[in-house]
Amino acid sequence: MRTPEPFTAVHALGFIYNAFAHVTDGEQVAEEISAVVESLADFNCSKEQIAEIYDWYCDVFAEGEEEMQKTLNACLSIVERTFKENDPQKIVA
Repeated sequence: MRTPEPFTAVHALGFIYNAFAHVTDGEQVAEEISAVVESLADFNCSKEQIAEIYDWYCDVFAEGEEEMQKTLNACLSIVERTFKENDPQKIVA
């Protein structure tokens, strides 16, 4: 699966949430998936968007560590840029 279009900060956050839940312990159990779904629902994501983000994450993960790192870096950049656009005084570390 290619990167979702249009690609938004919510897609990026969803990818980051999934990566954090999965990579920290090498597993992605039901409780972690539920927590990601609940977090994305807070951003008014539809079930279809949540499924799209999860499928995209799984495809990138299957491609290996290099693709994961590249995608995580891109996602972090999108989130940082979005925060700065919405509040230029905000410091994102």
